Amino acid sequence: ILATIFINYLFHIQLNKTRSKLWVTLAIIANVINLGFFKYFYFFTKMFYQISGNEYFQEIGTTVKILLPFAISFYTFQLIAFHVDTYRRTQETRIELHRFTLFVLFFPVLIAGPIMRANEFFPNLEGLTPDKEKMIRGSYLFISGLIKKVLLADFLAPIVNPVYNNPEVYTGLSLFFVNFVYFMQLYLDFSGLTDMARGAGLLLGIEIADNFRAPFFAQSLSDFWTRWHITLSTWLRDYLFIPMGGSRVGKLRTYFNQITTMTIGGFWHGSDYTFILWGFYWGVMMAVENVFRREFNFQFEFNNLLIKTFRAMIVFSVCSISLIMFRANSVNGMNQMINGIVGNNLLSFQTELKEKEGVWIIETMELVQSEKPFLLEELKNFESIVYIAVMVIVFSYFQNFPERLEWGKKIYILVLIGVLTVILLTSLAQGGDSFIYNQF
Repeated sequence: ILATIFINYLFHIQLNKTRSKLWVTLAIIANVINLGFFKYFYFFTKMFYQISGNEYFQEIGTTVKILLPFAISFYTFQLIAFHVDTYRRTQETRIELHRFTLFVLFFPVLIAGPIMRANEFFPNLEGLTPDKEKMIRGSYLFISGLIKKVLLADFLAPIVNPVYNNPEVYTGLSLFFVNFVYFMQLYLDFSGLTDMARGAGLLLGIEIADNFRAPFFAQSLSDFWTRWHITLSTWLRDYLFIPMGGSRVGKLRTYFNQITTMTIGGFWHGSDYTFILWGFYWGVMMAVENVFRREFNFQFEFNNLLIKTFRAMIVFSVCSISLIMFRANSVNGMNQMINGIVGNNLLSFQTELKEKEGVWIIETMELVQSEKPFLLEELKNFESIVYIAVMVIVFSYFQNFPERLEWGKKIYILVLIGVLTVILLTSLAQGGDSFIYNQF
């Protein structure tokens, strides 16, 4: 990472001297190669072997050992944006090496974002002094993040993980609904991490961009991506979609740009075909939505609460279904999930045994146990899931209407909430699960 910082600083010096398209192109290529080698080496060797059948690619993929550098996905995008902004002159002045290093290594966001922009970060460093308002806001954000992650997301993990790990033993209905539960877990986990990062930044006097704004209230797919992982979606828009022509070109080219942008965004998340499929799925869905908007003049803005709730549920469903690809981690795992959703029912194993003349096994088991044998598992703890869903709505409401929290700015209220949070953490915490977005 230190070598990456030094090389990128040399690019920055050169770009600051001269507005050269060559230098910004070289800077982008260097960072993409760096990310591609460390993160996608095994993916490409596997792909080349599958395409060519050449044993060399299989051999090099098993003999070469590569350690993925810490936080490389996030600081790569951050550095590319920095160089492009320098080239565009939206980031005017030359930055000193120690400040540039701080920009890349600023620890609250290094693990999993938000992806910082230079013109948002560096102004924070001018005249840093203790600020009561930032301290209170930062404390609330950190408390919010702890509750989301430790009390809620980690509670859902032991409900969700067994289903994805062994989809063959669960009913199709459970395999379908677990994606909805995982979507809530993902939000609580990632939003909680973001809240803690922003809270830690504010305690140091640094404003960090918000990354979530009530995504479950989204009224359309495009609206969802203005609310979910905001710094990534705006990065993809500003440094990929718009340079490709954005929506200023013809209709077909606009749809192509959308699909390409989202596919690349999916591939950025992980080195497997499933992430490419996940990004492609999103690109196609957003292009289809764009067709309805452009061709049929379909309206996405309504004031009726019932209609808005129904639309939010549709967006939530489309997002949840996409997680079959996102969470699977392999094509085989994704196929198991899809086949299970379609084919697994409570009595499917019994039916299979009967078809293979194994009725005597079922009858024998029924003699020695009270419950029916060979039943597939079902998703558990529905009551807890409902409670957590209510908490998701509460958090989303306050994300959407932050002004409703003005009453909490008094110090004694903050102290009371802090003490209550500590009591809840020590009595109800599940033991801790790693952050989901660490793997990206």
